[in-house]
Amino acid sequence: MNIPLPEYAEDRLFSSFEGLYRSTKSSFLKFIKSIRRTQAVAARGSRRRGAVSSLTTGRNIRIVRYSQESSKLAPVQTIISSVLKGNYDLKNRELAITDDDLLGWRRSEYESLTLILVVDVSKSTRPFIKVFQEILKSMTGYFNQHNDRVGLISLQGLQAQIFNHPTHNFRVVARGLTKLKFHGETPLADGLFKAYNMAKLEKAKNPGSRSIVILLSDCYPEPTTPEYDNKLEDPVYRNAVSVAAYYKKRRISLLVINPAFQSEEGKLPGEILSKRIVEASGGKLIKLFRPKDLRELPPSKKEMEMILSNVEASLSQSSRQT
Repeated sequence: MNIPLPEYAEDRLFSSFEGLYRSTKSSFLKFIKSIRRTQAVAARGSRRRGAVSSLTTGRNIRIVRYSQESSKLAPVQTIISSVLKGNYDLKNRELAITDDDLLGWRRSEYESLTLILVVDVSKSTRPFIKVFQEILKSMTGYFNQHNDRVGLISLQGLQAQIFNHPTHNFRVVARGLTKLKFHGETPLADGLFKAYNMAKLEKAKNPGSRSIVILLSDCYPEPTTPEYDNKLEDPVYRNAVSVAAYYKKRRISLLVINPAFQSEEGKLPGEILSKRIVEASGGKLIKLFRPKDLRELPPSKKEMEMILSNVEASLSQSSRQT
């Protein structure tokens, strides 16, 4: 049966996870296609993504005026061009090359995407974990075709656990999502830090790629310290905000999905921490308002559309920064 959400008069919950992920699969595919930073149009009929420039990887595609920021120096082509301009003194056998004579190679490679999922296992996040699992399974072929990667970090135990380093095998990550279980503590700062390092490493290995970290959490980190009456002054809360600031410095996109907001004002500790993390990182926050008695039901179509549109906006912002 369909159960109406009190917050949305026109919105209804899906009767099953299968129905939900089928309805969102086409939307998910559409927004993934739209975020590509295209600099060269693929041939007609090609299903590959557009090409992006890179200084360290990819094929040399054409000669351009040399720029340290956007091309790699082409010595042979620079010398030939300088000679043709008459800058070679035959008598003295000297070649006078100026900065204006320098030429460089424009390199190109197909753009790839790395999704890093940081998941807090709680009653409020569990329905969304199942949906992400089904979407990843259904989209495996498309992601593999475009050389995308996905990583998975779980917030469970005293330290965040890396379930999967970024991999092309989306089905392995989907299976990993099913293995997430309640494990006591929620090491939020450690999870954010490990995701940050993972994104940095991906960029170093593949400069033509882009990463986005998606944090699914109600943002109540643990273990807390009893002597702090104000939870927000507790080191586990302050450490999460400090780590989030690294994202802004490195221009790594962070999207926080908190499915446990009680009010638009957001006065509870987890709600306030969500906002502080987003402010420190320059990222985005999705606030989902769900009554406690509905938190374990599948998310609505409206909630999933909100998530997808915000992921797309985060990636578009990342492309403008790179």
